[in-house]
Amino acid sequence: MKIILFNSCFIERSVDPLQRIDPHLRVGVAVIAACLREAGHVVRVVDPQVDKRGIDEVVHEIVQDEPDLVGFSAFTEEIIYASHIAEKIRVICPSAKLIVGGYHASAVPERTLREFPVFDLAVVGEGEQTMLEIVNGVSYENIPGLAWRDTNGTVHLNPSRQEAISLDSLPPPAWDLFDLSSYSFRIPVEPSRTCPFRCAFCFQATFSKTRYKDPVKVVDDVERAVRQLGARQISFGSAGAFPLNRNHGLAVCRELRSRNITIPWLTTTRADVLDRELLMAMRETGCCYISLGIETGDQDILSRCNKGLRLEKAEETIRLIHEVGIESELCFIIGLPGETEESLLKTERFAIAMRPYATLASFAILTPFPGTEIFRMAECGEQGLGLSTQDWRRFSKQSGFALQHSSLTFSQLRRWQARLYLKFYFGSPFKTLRLLRSPAFREGISLRRLINLLRRMF
Repeated sequence: MKIILFNSCFIERSVDPLQRIDPHLRVGVAVIAACLREAGHVVRVVDPQVDKRGIDEVVHEIVQDEPDLVGFSAFTEEIIYASHIAEKIRVICPSAKLIVGGYHASAVPERTLREFPVFDLAVVGEGEQTMLEIVNGVSYENIPGLAWRDTNGTVHLNPSRQEAISLDSLPPPAWDLFDLSSYSFRIPVEPSRTCPFRCAFCFQATFSKTRYKDPVKVVDDVERAVRQLGARQISFGSAGAFPLNRNHGLAVCRELRSRNITIPWLTTTRADVLDRELLMAMRETGCCYISLGIETGDQDILSRCNKGLRLEKAEETIRLIHEVGIESELCFIIGLPGETEESLLKTERFAIAMRPYATLASFAILTPFPGTEIFRMAECGEQGLGLSTQDWRRFSKQSGFALQHSSLTFSQLRRWQARLYLKFYFGSPFKTLRLLRSPAFREGISLRRLINLLRRMF
């Protein structure tokens, strides 16, 4: 079979002026590509976001290959763009199977097929086995983790897969199918899948049980990226964070050290899984940046969202990360259930207290993403939450266009967001000077974002 896979489906600039949507490699797409190629199929990966071409040019190039199957990986914000591309492909290649996967389709598979009839199939959850069974001709009704429509147009959703694939059995990601220079040679490595925590604002598209890749195989992926692909930076994590388990994290660091691999790497994890020994091992093997989900400075709201984190522990970890010499980013969400101006003041005080120790901070307005408990609450009007739109393009990560909040208007949330950003970054001359020397800050803050923040204050 001739197969085209989309790494992303962004064909327009995000409607969210604060959101950073830099092109990034998706491990899931690369591993699925490797599985399909290993099975004897001809696979090509495209990414209109990095090609910087219009939809017609992208489609024209794709149809020249006369693909038998086209797979689209789409987050909620890009699902409409994916459908637009698919509709144009359908006109020229009516026989090609058009399959959608990724977080949005996994969260609402039946709704996705009904809303976007151009897609023939929706892959739910992890896609390696499902895609192989599709291309091998297994009857749709017999493929777990698949939504499909019959000849009458009726949409069906099959039961989920019961057995998760071993990460150690998967082939290495097919990064040779990507133009790595378009992604600044920052290559992601997947050390585990599935976060064991169940935060109300987060959706898990993978199997419920956390699986860890053998540390030797994790470092095999790193070594391949460095020595064969010319990686300049590694990012750990995919459908999960790293480290999630102390012993696994230490084992990966020991393996990196034993092979004398030195490359800057960054990661996202939780504040309550780190300690001094682990952080020292991470720094010694090249860790230069850690993103932490703090969410709020109000302990009651943290508990209400099932975060399972104590702010005292978060503060201790932030100071420790700074002490061992690693940059950190603190990620906050404003507008969570129970949010008030009083709780926002607590978040402000916490962020300002941590400003000397953390390099970056982000303050996103809550988005009720499909598949999350927050989305269910908003659909049902629970805990003061509601949905203001069904336009999936407005379900972005920063500006909260889709949220209605009973205690805070959208204008109030925007002003608070701007206030928090500006106070954290520009409330201290020392902080501002330090930030100007930080590559992470220069990468994340653009003039466009700064102007939009200032406008929100007035």
